[in-house]
Amino acid sequence: MREPDLFADVSFYSPQSGGRIKPIPSGLGFPCKASETAPNAWDARLYFEGAPIQAGETRRVGLLFLTTEGEQAIRNAQRFFIWETRIIGEATVCTPEADLSP
Repeated sequence: MREPDLFADVSFYSPQSGGRIKPIPSGLGFPCKASETAPNAWDARLYFEGAPIQAGETRRVGLLFLTTEGEQAIRNAQRFFIWETRIIGEATVCTPEADLSP
């Protein structure tokens, strides 16, 4: 597997807030949108170590985009949204060694 295109702190919404019910395993792909109302989305796979991400959890992940256009659009946006028939989470681009504390 190649190195991630970028890293982000991703927060998945709880099911009560419109998020996913099932946990997110490493390697699962999602469309990423640069804003909640953006007409375009770019496919990326999320990679991380450890247990699957639970709804309502925040985790630092590596993202591999299918296109360089998608990587650049999300990198430039800095804040982006995870889509799965609706927005199920949001994220902020970071460096892998950035502090994850609030």
